[in-house]
Amino acid sequence: MNMPAGTPPSIRYVPKFPFVEWSLSGRLQPPRKISEKYDKVFATGCLEPQVNAPRANAAFVVLARNKELDGVIQSVKSIERHFNRWFHYPYVFLNDGDFNQTFKDTILNYTSSPVEWGRIPAEDWGYPDWVDPAVAKEGIAKQGDRAIMYGHMESYHHMCRFYSG
Repeated sequence: MNMPAGTPPSIRYVPKFPFVEWSLSGRLQPPRKISEKYDKVFATGCLEPQVNAPRANAAFVVLARNKELDGVIQSVKSIERHFNRWFHYPYVFLNDGDFNQTFKDTILNYTSSPVEWGRIPAEDWGYPDWVDPAVAKEGIAKQGDRAIMYGHMESYHHMCRFYSG
């Protein structure tokens, strides 16, 4: 089946006989049965989860900025739809600035879980005292010149440093 990458699922080819699979050689073959050894997780994965079982003491930690609201909404919707609607784990949103009220109100509309808001102090976000910012910015520019993904973004480097501890 030769479909261009990124073809929307709504226009992809669907075999005339839905109870067949494509083999690696591109030929139709009868579907194989679910294997207890390899496919068990898929056979049971769509069942309602056990919400009363012991579980981790955890939270979703989201590092975001006000301007990233649309992407954050998509992430929260996905987490809620696929997992958190049963478990209601809390969210912790962190920003190197203050979250505006629009961001907060919008996020609260997409979850019934508890939400905490935090601001990362400048000393934990920016360059440490022993780093020369001019040298660091030169290194970031070189990464951008070499087309390293996100290498040209100073904020990305700050995020990586923050997550690294």
